[in-house]
Amino acid sequence: MTITDRQGNVPEHLAYKAPVRVATTANITLSGLQTIDGIALNANDRVLVWQQADPTQNGIYQAETGPWTRPNDANLTESWIAGTQVFVNFGSTYGSTIFKVTAIADPIIVGTTALTFSYSSSVGAAVITKAQFLRALHDLAPNGATVMALASAISASRDDYVNIAYSAEPFAPQAGVLATFVQLHFGLSGAQMTALFARAASEPDQALAVLAAGAGNLISAAMQPVAASPTLPGALALLGGLPSSSISSAMLPVTEAATIAAAQSLLGITTGGKLAMYTATDAAYGVKGDGVTNDTTAINSFLTACSNNGVGAYFPGGLTYELGGGSITVPDGVRVLAGRTATFRRSADPAGGYTAPSSAMISLGNYCAWTGGIFANTIVLCQSTTSNAVTSAPASVTFTVPAGLTIGGSSILGSYIRVYSRGTPSAGFEGVITTYSGTTMTLTTSLFGFGSGTYTDWNMNIAHTYGGPCTMYNVTESVLESARITGNWYVGPTMNGYNADNTSGIQISKCTYRGLYCEGVQNRGIQLYGTVTDGLIADCFIDGLLGVTNYACNLNCANGAHLSNSMNRVKMLGCTAVQCGFQGFEIGDQCSYCTIEDCTVAVLTATAGIGFLVQLANGGVPQYNDIVGCEASNCGNYGYAFIGVLYCGAGDSRAVACGTGFLVAPSGSTQSQYVSIANSDADGCTANGFEVEGNSNHASLFNITAVGNGGVGVQIDTGANTTRVSGFSASNGTNLVDNGTSSGISNLGIG
Repeated sequence: MTITDRQGNVPEHLAYKAPVRVATTANITLSGLQTIDGIALNANDRVLVWQQADPTQNGIYQAETGPWTRPNDANLTESWIAGTQVFVNFGSTYGSTIFKVTAIADPIIVGTTALTFSYSSSVGAAVITKAQFLRALHDLAPNGATVMALASAISASRDDYVNIAYSAEPFAPQAGVLATFVQLHFGLSGAQMTALFARAASEPDQALAVLAAGAGNLISAAMQPVAASPTLPGALALLGGLPSSSISSAMLPVTEAATIAAAQSLLGITTGGKLAMYTATDAAYGVKGDGVTNDTTAINSFLTACSNNGVGAYFPGGLTYELGGGSITVPDGVRVLAGRTATFRRSADPAGGYTAPSSAMISLGNYCAWTGGIFANTIVLCQSTTSNAVTSAPASVTFTVPAGLTIGGSSILGSYIRVYSRGTPSAGFEGVITTYSGTTMTLTTSLFGFGSGTYTDWNMNIAHTYGGPCTMYNVTESVLESARITGNWYVGPTMNGYNADNTSGIQISKCTYRGLYCEGVQNRGIQLYGTVTDGLIADCFIDGLLGVTNYACNLNCANGAHLSNSMNRVKMLGCTAVQCGFQGFEIGDQCSYCTIEDCTVAVLTATAGIGFLVQLANGGVPQYNDIVGCEASNCGNYGYAFIGVLYCGAGDSRAVACGTGFLVAPSGSTQSQYVSIANSDADGCTANGFEVEGNSNHASLFNITAVGNGGVGVQIDTGANTTRVSGFSASNGTNLVDNGTSSGISNLGIG
């Protein structure tokens, strides 16, 4: 399929080609697998050929064991125009480079017309961030301490790179990526790079010292010598991505061990260390990341040192940092970068249980940023093979369990727990342990159950608001991004500003969750709790794993008898929730000026499931909250529900194959008033498209569309007052039912 630019009508395939693996550095034979620009080719690799003696042979080819062929996007007359661009992924000379077609005849006849190309490395300045650079360093050498310390020597003086940029994926390993970074990082010319690497071949200490000082403008052939160190032969070989004709043919290769030993000697890194800060002056604090050693104390010491030295912290990928029941505290102002596959694992309940926000596995201070990593939880309080049925009604349920159970050393009596089937984790219930003697445990259930059936493979976990993977408690301007949350978490990442009744002063302000992937978190995938102002949840994905997660994202003030907590100006933007149980995204009581925008909820498993919910729950009417540009599909109960709210609404949104598409309803005796649903569609719902229940006042359904719904397209119930309707209702079971008072429906088209 050809994608055409809407403004200029230029087909996309003429503007950009799919990336190639390498670009040629000279005239080549267009046959057989070979090594080009330091990269050994595999069959089917895409190659940009641009320096042939016969320029009619230039273009994009697919490497083969025999004669090469041109791929489908590069073999036709209409495949090329002047300005067509292609990105080169790898290569010591042209990796991370963009080529574009320059002088050509028109039309281009592939194989007859001479194709010429020019290239630019300026793309690197935009895409090589500190985060990507550090990941590339880790991929190019096996020892995290070495590469991190060497990175510090290169870039410690550049504060703009210390501020870690958001990056979803690392650069792939390639020769020359470090040299490319150095050139772009310091803004060096080609002549300066030639002088730098010529000097590096004979005096590596001097070149490294110049880079460490950040003095790119001083690099020249006339650099003055500095004291040489015989312990550093070839240290700059690692920096340059190992010998390459584009760096210096005189640069001698060194063994991996010699390079690591030399860099460690220079930078004072201990051999056993797995971590280093963005500085060349501190050791690694003995953090192992071996999945066995408890790293909690070492990591906390490491983060404290980072705070004291005003630097960031890096945790290499591919390692598992075992924390047991311990907790990590990130001090104020510290930035943490974790490799994409760096796993932080909780495997035991914290001492004393889950009685305070500090029970979380990781707690962020003020002005912190944590990027990357996997947050895993393997805790199970106990298992039971007692046959019991799932219940959602109050009941007393007895299990046979192991004797001597504790929670972090404390009694389990009175604890609220979650019981679920190992084979079907979307089936279970929650309740309070009322008796526990020997191997007999009695659980008094609440009204909360999920799924159905009778099982004998029960897991039991402590159910708690505290103790999640990462908590922000009473902090401001902190960020958690690009992390994956998986395992037996009861709640996911939590912004916690909870104040007990008749108290105040605790709040979360200007904090952000971005790019999180929450997988099978049990109760709430992402939770905002208590008092939160100006929060942002952006581009997050909540996978409920067929009902394991009950609520995807919840703005929960958790007020009881009094209204001590409120949420203001919180935004959920570009998030997706799939296969959760009861709810997608909710704005609760005492929330004002909050927005859900460009979000999607799909396939809620419970028949009572609600995609987007704004509701009065415990006290304090939600006011001035909006849902914009969202979609709810296959939600069993409602796509969108506004219950006991004031001045709230939805716009440019759609409900597809839900129970009822859009609902406006009271909460007990509290009316929903001045709710506006505009430019929105309800299609193929099993019940009603749009429904305004009794005791709702001044609802407005403006320019709505209700098509193909099994019940009523637009239903206004008895007791609803002054409902205004415009739009279109067609092909429903019944297109319109109006039992309200003072309704205005003259602008509703009936089809």
